[in-house]
Amino acid sequence: MNLPIRNYDQDEDGLTSSEQISIYAGLVRVIEEDVKFIQARNSREGWTLVGVLGLLVASFAGLFRQLSEITELPLEAGKFGAVSLMFLYLLWATFNMLSGQEAFPKPGRVIPLKEFLRGRVFFFVLRGLILMLLSWFLKSTDFSSASITACIILILIPYAYGILSVIAMHYTKRPFGNNPNFAKAKPFINYLPILCYGSAVSLLASQLLFPVGPGLTRAYIIGFLMSAIVVLLELFLALAGESANVSALIDLRDDLIIRDISLNEAIVRYRIIREGKSLWDEMQPDYEEIMQELRHQDAIYDEQTAIVNKQVELVTTKFLPEKSEQETKQLETDLSALTKSFGVHNQEVVSSVGRVTPKIEPFFTKLRKVTDATGDTVADTFIRSTLDTAFNRLRERETQINQLNQKLVELLQRKVTGGNH
Repeated sequence: MNLPIRNYDQDEDGLTSSEQISIYAGLVRVIEEDVKFIQARNSREGWTLVGVLGLLVASFAGLFRQLSEITELPLEAGKFGAVSLMFLYLLWATFNMLSGQEAFPKPGRVIPLKEFLRGRVFFFVLRGLILMLLSWFLKSTDFSSASITACIILILIPYAYGILSVIAMHYTKRPFGNNPNFAKAKPFINYLPILCYGSAVSLLASQLLFPVGPGLTRAYIIGFLMSAIVVLLELFLALAGESANVSALIDLRDDLIIRDISLNEAIVRYRIIREGKSLWDEMQPDYEEIMQELRHQDAIYDEQTAIVNKQVELVTTKFLPEKSEQETKQLETDLSALTKSFGVHNQEVVSSVGRVTPKIEPFFTKLRKVTDATGDTVADTFIRSTLDTAFNRLRERETQINQLNQKLVELLQRKVTGGNH
């Protein structure tokens, strides 16, 4: 959806009041349209939620009815229930792959791992508990030991892959990204749970008793209903969760209405909510912090250059043999004051360098990780080139000041030598 904004980088102070109100109102309308779209989609999912809830109630009712007619739970019910649970997870994984849900973040965008995991940790833990209970139950069945071991490994592979990925991102401080250069690897990630669950079902299904006679029908129905309840309950909890995007968009809309946020900041927040963070969004605070120190050093070099030039001017115009003693002392006082001021500014440069130096290596380490996550080499090159230019400029300024100082020393030596002669 196109925003009704003429220029995202336009200075808000350069707009008239009517233009600002028009742009604010336009952005509020865009946000409200997005909220309505998501809520409409959720209402359609609401029918799905009602359907899942109905199936869950029906499954419980069917299970209680079947259990009321027997005195002992058949072993085959548990075996078929385990296979059915893996088969339903297989169907769920297949549906997720075929549904073509819109990726978040967008290609070339990132989202901090903490934000990505928000709302997902509960379901991650829940699935882990279900898989552990399933593994424990499989060991108590009379399936062959080799197939049980292989099956447990297969169903835990996708889960272990997710855990290791999260741990790796956590300890490397790498954000969750969508690098379009890795698009060819996505089918593997999508097919991995399908392949693992499909293989596990094939291993165990071949050991079930078929064809199903009258004695096994009830056992298989009970097993299927138990597995269906587990999956439907997990699905119901997932569908019943609130949309984080809707909450974030409503908060942004409210901030815009009460004018508690600048226009440019609102646009950045909107884009991040809808698409994720760009490399620039992620790196800008650290980049600006470093650039502020570098600009501060550059300004100090300006002042130091002016001080040395003033000293050179004083030595050139006022360091003369015919000057009186009082004038000579005044010149020495002026030169001493300028030298002291130069030293104070030099200490400021040292302090600024001390503040910025520890930030350089972590900044470029983070930049490399964010670039790997987004694939945005253009922004990476821009940031690196601007920082290189700033560093080179400071080195040149420092060299120029050293040359001016050397010139001042040589000039003083000539004046002193000439005066003595």
